[in-house]
Order: sequence, then C-alpha cells, then structure tokens
Amino acid sequence: METPRCAAWRWWPLVLWLAGTVPARAAAEAPAHGWLDTTMLKLRAMEFEFARAESDVPFLPVMALGVTPYGRTSFREGGSGESFRPVNATAYGMLPLYIGQRGLALAVPFVGFTEFDFSGDQRDDASVTAVYIPAGLAWQTEAGQQWAVFVMPEFYTPLEDGGDTVHSVMAGVIGRAFHGERTVWYYGGVYDRNFSDGYFLPYLGFTHAVNPQLNVSMIAPWPSVNYAVTRDFFVRAGVVPSGSSWDVRGDPGEREAVMSFGGWNAGLWANARIRGAVWGAFGFGYSGLRGLEIDTEGDTQFDVAMESEPWVTVSISIRPE
Repeated sequence: METPRCAAWRWWPLVLWLAGTVPARAAAEAPAHGWLDTTMLKLRAMEFEFARAESDVPFLPVMALGVTPYGRTSFREGGSGESFRPVNATAYGMLPLYIGQRGLALAVPFVGFTEFDFSGDQRDDASVTAVYIPAGLAWQTEAGQQWAVFVMPEFYTPLEDGGDTVHSVMAGVIGRAFHGERTVWYYGGVYDRNFSDGYFLPYLGFTHAVNPQLNVSMIAPWPSVNYAVTRDFFVRAGVVPSGSSWDVRGDPGEREAVMSFGGWNAGLWANARIRGAVWGAFGFGYSGLRGLEIDTEGDTQFDVAMESEPWVTVSISIRPE
C-alpha cells in the first residue's frame, strides 16, 4: 500500500529522479515524435548532470499505474477481534513546468486509493483517497553539485461518511554531490506537517553504480539494489514505506482525530519492457513493522502493533529511452 503520508517519501519523483540512475546512453540524440520525446530532448541538452556512470537500468517512470493487494490484517477494538484486507491502487505522472540549461521545475500529481475489506458485520467496507500535489525545483550550482527544493500538499478523504478531508504538507531541501564517476551523495532535511504536529527529518544517503548492470541505493527510507539482466529486463530488491490516513469524527464537542495505518514493504520486483518505453512490473514480499494509530491534535491516543502480512503488486509505467 503506497498511498499515504509515509509513502510520500517513496512517491516524490523529483527526489527519486535525482536519487536514481539515468542511463548515460539516453544522451544519444533521437528524433522527436511528440511531447514526451521533445521533453527528453530538452533534458538531454541541459548542462545539468543526471548521472555520470553508464547504466543498463532504465530511466525512472514518468507515468505509472499500480495495484497492490495485501493479506488480511487482524486487530482488536473495544475487546472484540476484527480483521480487514487492504487493497491499494496508485497513479502519478511527471509534468515539467520549466526546463533550462542548469535547472528544471516539476509538478507530479499523485492519486492513491485504498480500500478496506472488513470482516464480519460489525463494520462496512470503506475506502480512503489520497491526493498529493508536489512541485519542486532542481538546479546545478557547479559541476558535480546540485540542489532541490520541494513542497507537497497532501489531502485524504474520510474513511466513512460524515468525516472531514484531512490535509497536511511536506517540504524539504535536498542536496547531492558526485564523488567520482560512480558514487553520488545526498543530504538535506524534510519538514513534515502531520495534522496538528510537525517535525523535521534528516535526509542522508548515497547511490553507487558497481557496474552498468548493478546499482545500489542506500537512501533512507527506501534502500534498494537494482540489477539489469538485459536492457529489457531488470530486478529490484528493497524496502518502501506504506500506509493510509483518514479522519475520525468524534461525538459533538469532542476533538476530531486522524487515524493512520502504516508499515514497511520489503520485497522483490521484476521489471520487463513490454514495447518501446512501456514497462510492466510484478512484485511480492512482506509488509512488516505495521501499526494502527489514532492521533488527536498531536497527541497519540491509541497505538497498536500488527502482524506482518504478504503483499503482491502489478504495475505498468512509461520509462523514456
């Protein structure tokens, strides 16, 4: 499930773009056949360095659709046992707002839908829709040194009728520096305003291209290893955060609250080229360190750990040549 608050770390494509490996081979000139090709030609003409090392791992998706069902999760509420099975669907697309010689601006609208299939007759099935509207700017101050700033408003619909839409925001400053041809370091910080509470999170890590086939990314909270078997097939092993948030409306006169369901997905993803720039992916693994929390104006009122559950995911994306 990759919709919610913590998943903003994974789905903020500007940061991922800078953190990922863009094939150096993509710099070869190619005739433009549409908006996507024209945009790629502008990116190739920039002085901005996306990567130095040659890599067979393809360009990160500029558009993607995915569905992830999870196993059934059990918890206890009011002394009685209950379980639910979440299913998550996501979609996003990169929209370049400006492309200059040494910098670019992006907006990356993202929509996630999480459905909760509750067991028994005590509770009706329900769903939460999350909308992120991130926008950011990345620029190169000198050879091998770059910076990025972003802001991301977030909106979550209520789980049940009668609730309110929850809104929050995340913003940050990220720097990266090339160390030789194969290693890139990342550093900076992110401010996360969650409901009525806010906090700063450090951002630190690196990527290293072992060779054209193997790339290692040690950037929290999504460490991963990518291996390109061929130019048309690669696998990725790693960890990504997941979860959902929704409004909980109390009795008249009581403070309303936000409920959050989160975890960490560890797994393996296989990615294959379908045709041209269109790729398909299948992943599977386990979601661990899961929890259900109720937050009332910044104060945690309820926090319970949950068992690990399996998950699978299927997605289709566009990765430009």
